[in-house]
Amino acid sequence: MTANECSSEVCSIASPYSDLCILVHGICGTAQDWDAWLEVLSSTLPTWTVKPLQSLAKGSRFMGESLDQLAKLAAVEVLGEITAKLSSGHVVRLHGIGHSMGGVVLRAALPTIRKGVAEFVTSGGGHVEFGHYVSLSTPHLGIQCSWRAPLQMWRNLCGCSAYITQQLVQLAVQDGGSDTPPFLVALSDPEGPYVEALRMFQHRTCVTMANGDLLIPVASGVVDKELMVMKNCNPCCDRSAPSWHLAEGHDSADGDDVACGKSKTSKFGRHGVVARSCASITSTEEEKVPCRRGRNKTYMISLLDFLIAGIRTLMRLCVPKHSSKAWRKWQGSPAMASEAEAHASSARVRCLTWETSSDGACRFPLAILHGLETLPWRRKVAWLHHPPFAMNPHVFLIGKSSEQWSSEHKLSMQCINQLVEEVLLDRSAQ
Repeated sequence: MTANECSSEVCSIASPYSDLCILVHGICGTAQDWDAWLEVLSSTLPTWTVKPLQSLAKGSRFMGESLDQLAKLAAVEVLGEITAKLSSGHVVRLHGIGHSMGGVVLRAALPTIRKGVAEFVTSGGGHVEFGHYVSLSTPHLGIQCSWRAPLQMWRNLCGCSAYITQQLVQLAVQDGGSDTPPFLVALSDPEGPYVEALRMFQHRTCVTMANGDLLIPVASGVVDKELMVMKNCNPCCDRSAPSWHLAEGHDSADGDDVACGKSKTSKFGRHGVVARSCASITSTEEEKVPCRRGRNKTYMISLLDFLIAGIRTLMRLCVPKHSSKAWRKWQGSPAMASEAEAHASSARVRCLTWETSSDGACRFPLAILHGLETLPWRRKVAWLHHPPFAMNPHVFLIGKSSEQWSSEHKLSMQCINQLVEEVLLDRSAQ
C-alpha cells in the first residue's frame, strides 16, 4: 500500500526519487505483522511507497519452504513492484526492511532483484538506486548455540527437521552438501553475488534485542562476536515500570571493532508526550498485569505448541531410512546420492572454522562473520524491561500487537518511531 498518496508533481519537488520500501516478515508471519511500521511510516515518510510482501505467508510457516525458495518468491514480487514504478517513468530508490528470517530472505533475493533490474533498465530505460537495508532481529550468523548457554541449546536440534524441510537447518547452519557450503556461508561470501548486491545499498543497519529474545542470539542479530555495542551502555535506569532503551554502535568500512556510541531512550509523559529520558511508562498510564488465569492460558498454549512440534519431529525421525530419499525429494530438497556423500557433507561442515560469541549464545562459522565484516554496518540493540514478563520480545521491534500486552505494544511504537527517526530520517545518512 502507498504510505500516503500525493501527486507526482509534489513528489518530484520533494525528492528526485520515488522511494520504494519493501517489508519482509519472518517465520510464521504475514503482511499484517507490519501494521505498526505502516502506521509510523505513513506519518513520517508520506511520499514513500511501502509494500509488505504478500507471497511469503504460506511458505514461511514453521518448517515451511527453504530460505532459497522463499528468496525466489520475494524476488519475483519485489521486481514486479520495481518494474511497475520504472514503467511509470520514476527514478526508483529501493529500501528493504526485514524481520527475523525475513532479513535473510531479503539478502538472498538481492542478486535476482539486481539482475532483473539491470535487464529491465537495459531494455526499457530508467534508473534504480539502493538506499537502506535494515534488519530487525535477523540471525545473520545463524541460530546455533554453544554449550556455554545450555538453556538455549534446544536451537541445535534444528537438524532433526532435515527430513521435513531445510528451513530451520539452514538457519542453524547445519546444512550443506559435498560440493556446496551451508546456505548462510554462501550468503556471506565476500566475493559472491549476495554480498556484492548487499554492498549496493548506501546504508546497512542491523537492530536486535539485547535481552528476552529466545530465538535470535544477540551476536547474530548485530553481526558482532564480541558484543561491543552492549558494553559501557547503561540500560534503563527505572526498573519499577515497563521501559525500553536503545543503544548504538558504529564500525568502519574496513571492519574495525565496533565502538559503543550514542544511546537514546524515551518514556510516556502524563499526556502521552514522548520525552528524552529513561524509557518507562509512568504509574498513571501503566497497564495492569493480566490476571493469573490469562497467564496460565498463555503458558498452556505455548506448552501445547511445543509438544505438537516435538511429536511431529519424532514422527519424522521414525521414517524408515530407505524412504528418506523419497521424502526429501517430495519436499523439494536434494537427496543424498549415497552414504558416502552424506559423510562427505558432514566432513565439509566440520572443515569450517567455528567461533563462539562472547556470551556463548551463538556458535557460527567464522567465514560468515568475516564476509559480513567487509561491509560497514550501523548496529543497534534494544533493551526491554516489562515486569513481570514480556509476552514476546522477538516481535518487539515490529510492534506485533497480537503477541504483546497493550503496555508492551506502546513501548514498541515508541521504539519504532525512534528507529525511523534515527535510521531512515537521519539526514547525516542521506
